[in-house]
Amino acid sequence: FKEPLTVVLSGNAIWFFGIPILILILWRIVPWFGHRSYKSGATVSVMFTGAVGMASQLAILLAFQANHGTLYTAIAMLTAVFMFGLAIGALIGKQYLSQGRLRDTLNADLTLILFVAVLGLVLKHASQWSLLCYVCSAAAGIITGSAFPAFLGMAAKSKNRDEREVAASIESADHLGAAFGAFVTGIVFLPVYGL
Repeated sequence: FKEPLTVVLSGNAIWFFGIPILILILWRIVPWFGHRSYKSGATVSVMFTGAVGMASQLAILLAFQANHGTLYTAIAMLTAVFMFGLAIGALIGKQYLSQGRLRDTLNADLTLILFVAVLGLVLKHASQWSLLCYVCSAAAGIITGSAFPAFLGMAAKSKNRDEREVAASIESADHLGAAFGAFVTGIVFLPVYGL
């Protein structure tokens, strides 16, 4: 490219990010019509979950560093709060979202989209209240963790198998999504668009 990569990406953002979101939405709707197994829908959604969780945490870390001048003394606590949120979220999801119902997984998707939309607005005020970063990190963990039982239950139900048999594919999808979320957020979103 003659132009810097960030300029190319920012000028074509609707294609780079609008199309994947549209594909996700279509992928989630198709199982309603019986053309694809629920397991594949759950796998795609858990990739999305992983991407959103990682992207959110990176944005929170950057907001903290930008507003408070240092990250080194807080990174352990921000990470611990996120991981604690994951654990709490998984317990909540197991209690309320583990029956493998399609509406539970769609609600999980919509909650993640809403969280990302609100997060950008909330982080603008992180400079005024450092505790806000910790609250956002915990919320990101809770929302991400609570989605897992819904997707795991859906994948197991679609295959008539024990959840242990589909857990590896769900876990792998989460990590693949998290890698994508880290890449896109660190290379494109934050450098080009900021918080």
